[in-house]
Amino acid sequence: MNQLLLLGEDAACERTCSVSPNGKVFGGGLFAAIPTDRDIRSVRDLDGQHLPLLTHMQERIFETVASTYQLKAEDILVYFHYPPQFYHLHLHICHVMRQHDRGVERARLLDDVIANLSMDGDYYKEGNMLYSTKEESVLHKALRDMD
Repeated sequence: MNQLLLLGEDAACERTCSVSPNGKVFGGGLFAAIPTDRDIRSVRDLDGQHLPLLTHMQERIFETVASTYQLKAEDILVYFHYPPQFYHLHLHICHVMRQHDRGVERARLLDDVIANLSMDGDYYKEGNMLYSTKEESVLHKALRDMD
């Protein structure tokens, strides 16, 4: 059974990683960052008012990467999934050299989200977002049944 290891927290967000019983970081990712505001479910809930939160999280992520893994900002990818695996906004943080063989089509880079919201505060509330689903997924079946 994997355990969550708290790498850092403040009033706005937590930084955690999933560690297996043998001490290995689970899933090849470095860690996740999760805002404490549980009302933000996915990137679709983000708007211009969330820019201070997103830049704060980015700064804390870079600090955690430097202190915990001795990596620089350019050594990591920071992204959301849309649609997410669970509906509480969270960021994935992994090394740029990691094999990205699944979920990459759902990735929304934090830098891009910040830039898009800076240009248009309602970018994710009103814009189209393309993504793919697996045929056996509940979402795929629900979308197919809508036709």
